[in-house]
Amino acid sequence: MDSSWKSVVENIENTLNDCLLKIGDTGGELEGFARQEVGASKHIAFQETIQNNLGKIEIALNKTYSQFNILSLEMESAADALRDWIGKAQQCQDKVKSID
Repeated sequence: MDSSWKSVVENIENTLNDCLLKIGDTGGELEGFARQEVGASKHIAFQETIQNNLGKIEIALNKTYSQFNILSLEMESAADALRDWIGKAQQCQDKVKSID
């Protein structure tokens, strides 16, 4: 059986890890934002950062979704191959039974 599904899973993991690296840690940014009086320009910049991060998450989710579709096709193909193999094994078993 082809093990290309392993590379698909690896691609999913890499996509999600890459997304997390691009977003970075916004926890400190949120705390600082909550503690201080901020001007409109700082508020707008913070909103833009959040929107950019959401865009990165959306891209990662779309990539992950397409990778899961590929993985699903791989699994269907493997299941079909297994069903074929089981059918052939049953035919062999029937032939052996008919010989007795």
